[in-house]
Amino acid sequence: MIAFGIFIDGEQKWANEKNPPPTDAKYRQYHDTSLSQQHTEFCMDSARTILQNIANETIAAKKAEFLSEAIEQYKAEASKGHNSFHWWGLAEATIGAVSGSVIWTLSLIGITAIALRSGIDLLEIYKKMAGLN
Repeated sequence: MIAFGIFIDGEQKWANEKNPPPTDAKYRQYHDTSLSQQHTEFCMDSARTILQNIANETIAAKKAEFLSEAIEQYKAEASKGHNSFHWWGLAEATIGAVSGSVIWTLSLIGITAIALRSGIDLLEIYKKMAGLN
C-alpha cells in the first residue's frame, strides 16, 4: 500500500510538472517506463524504509515507558521476595536457636545423669580443674 502511494505520488509530481497536462498516451508511456523492475524495487525499498522508520520511532517513544514499567515490576517482585526471605530467615534463626539450645541442654542433662549413675562427681572435677581444691 505504501509502495503504491509512493508510485502515485511520483506520478502526480510528474503530471504537475507538465504544461499542458499529459494526455492518455503520455500517461501510458509514463506507466510503461515507470513500471520497470528497477522502479518497482525503488518503490518497495522506499516503503520498507518508511515502515522501518515508523517502527523505530514507535519503539523509541515507548522504550522509556516500557523500561520504567519493567523496573517497577522488578522492584515490586523483589520486595515481595525480600520480605518473605526476611521472615523465613527470622523463623529459621529462631528455630535454630531454640532447637540448638534445647538439644545442648538435654545433652548436658544426659551427660550429668550418666556421670551421676557412674559415681562421678562433676562438681569435684570442676573444682580440681579450677584449682580450688
